[in-house]
Amino acid sequence: MKKTLLMLSALIAVMVPALLCAEIVLESEGNTNTFFRDGEKIAVQVMSTDTIFHNKIVSSEGEEINGPVAMYYKNGVKNADLKFKDGLPHGDVVIYHKNGKQHANYTIRMNVMNGKARIYDEQGRLFSISNYKNGINAGLQKEFYPETGKIKYKFNCKNGVNHGLAFAYDVNGKFSYCLIYSNGKLINTITKPLAWVFWLFS
Repeated sequence: MKKTLLMLSALIAVMVPALLCAEIVLESEGNTNTFFRDGEKIAVQVMSTDTIFHNKIVSSEGEEINGPVAMYYKNGVKNADLKFKDGLPHGDVVIYHKNGKQHANYTIRMNVMNGKARIYDEQGRLFSISNYKNGINAGLQKEFYPETGKIKYKFNCKNGVNHGLAFAYDVNGKFSYCLIYSNGKLINTITKPLAWVFWLFS
């Protein structure tokens, strides 16, 4: 009896860590998220919209998902690494191109994007840096020429729309033009360098 208990304890000691470390894989189709562990379905969520983020759980069955979750392309290449809390994306997110290079990284707080989001092209070169607050663009946004790393556009957003000065630059980093927005509405275009300064203080 004692030997049997020792064998059972040893088996549990091996199985429990393996179960806890087994990868959870998310397959998303339409507004339905299905989670698998070792090829077996462990949870299904029906979401309020067909986007992965910025939506709510309408109904769910199975386990409440917590911890690291992975997504894959149909060819088996990893699509994304996410973290979940209480059944929702929460934490750092990394998205990959089909060639395996990083496509994007950002942070989700209970399924809502907050902070910086970096986007990269298929060669792994930086394409843009955006700032989010409660799921919408807020603050400084930048777009780059991936081949040189120089800024292509920089502008500010307020409540998800362009607001204030928006600058455009050529591939060599020289000023091209300035657009002036007010709550998403374009109110002026300036093509002469530094002329926007005189407009700003006029």
